[in-house]
Amino acid sequence: MYVFNGDASCNAPTTRTNAVIKLNTISNAAVSNVSGNGSPCGYQAGVADFGFKDQIVNNTISGVGYTPAGANVCPFLAFIDADASHHPGLSSNK
Repeated sequence: MYVFNGDASCNAPTTRTNAVIKLNTISNAAVSNVSGNGSPCGYQAGVADFGFKDQIVNNTISGVGYTPAGANVCPFLAFIDADASHHPGLSSNK
């Protein structure tokens, strides 16, 4: 799931976007995106959020395709990719 609330120049929002990402079941058993982070390094996230004070709650995200392999490892994998500086509300995700 990809939520993008940047401005026309793709800059981060400075006002609340208030998107709600709730009650989703997301699963991927494979690493299949090999170009989303600059080929050949892939990017896969169960939820990717670029907003300000968005809510990501009560989602179930599973599978090898989203299991992080560690910092600075290619490909980039994440259950949830949301910049903490944009103050996302994260709760009850598993």
